Amino acid sequence: MARITLTATLLGATLLASCAATAPNASTAAAKWYLMVPPPMMPLVKDAQGYYKQNPNAPLATWAPFKTFDTQNDCMAAAKDMEVPSRCIASTDPALKGNPNLPKTTSAPK
Repeated sequence: MARITLTATLLGATLLASCAATAPNASTAAAKWYLMVPPPMMPLVKDAQGYYKQNPNAPLATWAPFKTFDTQNDCMAAAKDMEVPSRCIASTDPALKGNPNLPKTTSAPK
C-alpha cells in the first residue's frame, strides 16, 4: 500500500510540475519575440567575403533586434534561415534591460 501511495504521489507531483512549466502566465502571454543579431567584433574585422565579423559572445544588452514576432515558434523558424548568428529572445527577458537598440514603442524589462 505504501508503494502505491508513493507512486501516486510522485505521479501527481510530476503532472503538476509539467502543467506549471507549460501553462502560460500573464508575463509571457503578452511577450513579443525578438530575432536578435550580435554586434560587430571590435575592433572591426572583415571575413573572407568582406562582411564584418559579429561577436556572438557579447552581452544581450548590446545585440540588435532584426525582426519582431508574436510567437517563439515563428521567431525560431526565421532564425533557422539566418546566415549570421542569431537568437530568439522574449521581450520580457531581463538580459535585454538597458538595450538601446530595442524599439522605442516597447519598454525594456524592469
